[in-house]
Amino acid sequence: MNLFRRGRTDRGIGDVVHVRDDPMPSFAYALLLGGFALTALRNRVPLAAATTRDIEWHGQELPDR
Repeated sequence: MNLFRRGRTDRGIGDVVHVRDDPMPSFAYALLLGGFALTALRNRVPLAAATTRDIEWHGQELPDR
């Protein structure tokens, strides 16, 4: 694939998060990112690790149900 040709093709595509008529998704995205940043700082982990911290499993014992 020619990346220069693709760049010209993609120029007319709008952003999927930010839409002028509805700024709420962009605002919510900023809040979400801020929450991940706080989690990363509190737990001293990289930002990418903070985004999956609540769903990771590292082989530890699971509680009995």
